[in-house]
Amino acid sequence: MRRRQVTIGAVLAALCLAAFAPAAEAQQYRFQVPEVRVVLTVQPDASVLIDYTFTFQNQRGAHAIDIVDVGMPTKQYTVLEASVEGQPLSVWKPSTEIAIGPEVHLEPWAIPPGGRGVFTCRARVTDMVFEDRKSADRASLRFTPTWFGERYVGGETDLLLVVKFPPGVDAEDVVWHSDERPFFQKGILDPDGVAFVSWSERYRFTGPMMFGCSFPRAAMDRVVESSLGREFLVWWVNSQRAQTISAIAFLVLFGTFYLLITRGTGITFLVIGAVIFFIIVLKSPLIHLGMWPAVPLLGAVWYWGMHARRPRYMPALARLESGRVCRALNAPEAAVLMDVPLHRVLGMVVTDLLDKGVVRVTGDDPPRAEPIGTRAVANVVELPDRRKVALEPYEVGFMDVLSRPPQDVQDKDFSEPLQRLVGLVRYKMSGFDPEATREYHRRVTERAWEKVEALQNPESKDALARRHFNRLRMADDYEDRMEEQRTRGWHYMPHWHHHFGRRNWERAMDRWTRPAANRAAQAIIEPVKGLDLSGVDRFTLDTLGEIARAAAKGGSGGGGGGCACAGCACACACAGGGR
Repeated sequence: MRRRQVTIGAVLAALCLAAFAPAAEAQQYRFQVPEVRVVLTVQPDASVLIDYTFTFQNQRGAHAIDIVDVGMPTKQYTVLEASVEGQPLSVWKPSTEIAIGPEVHLEPWAIPPGGRGVFTCRARVTDMVFEDRKSADRASLRFTPTWFGERYVGGETDLLLVVKFPPGVDAEDVVWHSDERPFFQKGILDPDGVAFVSWSERYRFTGPMMFGCSFPRAAMDRVVESSLGREFLVWWVNSQRAQTISAIAFLVLFGTFYLLITRGTGITFLVIGAVIFFIIVLKSPLIHLGMWPAVPLLGAVWYWGMHARRPRYMPALARLESGRVCRALNAPEAAVLMDVPLHRVLGMVVTDLLDKGVVRVTGDDPPRAEPIGTRAVANVVELPDRRKVALEPYEVGFMDVLSRPPQDVQDKDFSEPLQRLVGLVRYKMSGFDPEATREYHRRVTERAWEKVEALQNPESKDALARRHFNRLRMADDYEDRMEEQRTRGWHYMPHWHHHFGRRNWERAMDRWTRPAANRAAQAIIEPVKGLDLSGVDRFTLDTLGEIARAAAKGGSGGGGGGCACAGCACACACAGGGR
């Protein structure tokens, strides 16, 4: 199975690489951006005019810069104009390469290989000015200029970012955000006569560069009400590190639950889904964030499948409406009827045998136990002191297993005596109402716990526990109740607990019984059916094999062509990069 899964993944990966290879060859853009000037003009209605001016120096032998993607902070943008070398451009449309923003076509004035050109773009974006959460009488603006993919851009860029404010704002009242960069200049612009601030930076134009400032709110007709949720979204979209960590965590958790639900099948869908997920991560951080609810949903499906639909080792019993209750079931038998986990049932049987003195612990690491006395009759044990102890019918099989090698309890095969115990319970329930009987034994268990919890004297608790300990263990919340009793100072110790040394005897016994019970469960429990997609895996592997064989017989084909832009731009809420 593992080899088949690896083969599927390898073939799919090879096909993905082959599919993207022609596109990679077409991406031969290489240029420098010596200068970038960005002017933000704040409007009283909380919108902002964004004026980009890029100076491109195209590399010799590179692809002509014929399309530029201009990323925008939000979808509420309108392109007003664009030009290259003073020539107005009129063709732009929603970009096919970036999540938010237009692609502007430069033809017939594309910047040729080795050429230099100035590209400008002006747009209006609404809802860009927010209330300042630190000061109610201030408005806040945060912005990061665009950037281009590292594989396209060489050298460094001189950036000048200017923010112009509405009339009535004094430059001295404008402050930069403490966690952002300080101003390069601030003052009054001529001939506009409005206040401005500016930043100047030299850096590689391949990543975000956040700037922020606050100014008097009185100059604004409106601002966007701020919220933690909105601020989180802005941070999320601009944090590549957070998105990378989230993507890895999402794939690990999603893949884990997926494989648990499908029981290790459906690797084909998982690989395809992982490829699609990575494309989504690169294209849209917001869709990436919106996919997270799928993880707890898958977790809930898995929990329901594994716990709410817990495998039942007790066969279905005919439902009788007589209401007759079978009171003749002892604790292990009642536990089987109620589908108590098998390792706990096995622990109950071992506990009864230890209480009767017919079994003794001979080692704890590894766990070992052996019968005591002789059995002239299968269900009667004669102890060394001549006392005779009667065994329950199902206990005979457990004594037989303990008498045979291997000596380590965790390695013994208890599947046969456990099957006999289940069959015995089924036989005893003939003619009785299963649901009424289960409810009766639940009440017996609850009454036993109520008596223990009502007692204050530890010795009295011990005496009651010795008589009804296995009844107490039938409770679904047994571990929680025992832990609560320990916090109140009561630690139940059966008379044989010293065989386990200073260790917690219950944990030690659990370490004994759990491996053996899990092994027995494979023989007597029909597992809960999950989503089996192994047929899809086989079909995919066969199909890919046929494709590979056909490709080996054929020749090589030609590649496709297409235009691509010099890069993609982004502001605030858009991711950078290029195409």
